[in-house]
Amino acid sequence: MQSNEVIRDLYNNYVESKEMPRKCYLLNDRIDKTLTELKRKMNKKTKKKLDLLCEDQLDLSLIESEEAFIQGFSLATQLLSEAFNQK
Repeated sequence: MQSNEVIRDLYNNYVESKEMPRKCYLLNDRIDKTLTELKRKMNKKTKKKLDLLCEDQLDLSLIESEEAFIQGFSLATQLLSEAFNQK
């Protein structure tokens, strides 16, 4: 397993399973309400495009979160390694 895959597994097992802040729940509720209101005013074809856009945005957000975690974890590991080499 590559190091990025190991770090990604750490992210999936420990970070993603943590309780989300209250603000996230409030934002999700607001997004759901806005989507519902928009969909009421759209035809079927436009609704499908909006759904696809929302799914793609969620996927992109997950990828960005994982990559940010991997980069931060890698940086922290490098800093620790250098700190131990200094002693």
